Amino acid sequence: YWTEEDELVLSYIKKQASTIPIFWVLNKSDKVRDKNSLLPILQEHHARLPQATLLPISAKTGLNVPKLMHCLS
Repeated sequence: YWTEEDELVLSYIKKQASTIPIFWVLNKSDKVRDKNSLLPILQEHHARLPQATLLPISAKTGLNVPKLMHCLS
């Protein structure tokens, strides 16, 4: 779910988006059995901030963590 507080944070991030890289990192993707069910969530986040890099990860299993670390370096 999306809250008013989330919207406030997003508006701040949008103001900074031209000067810093932005990432949507969705953790716990290992808990999702049907990975296709992540697509609507990723699309929703992309619609809110198209210039952001979307990255589903699993800190537990390490899924996409190296990719995240590379993006942050």
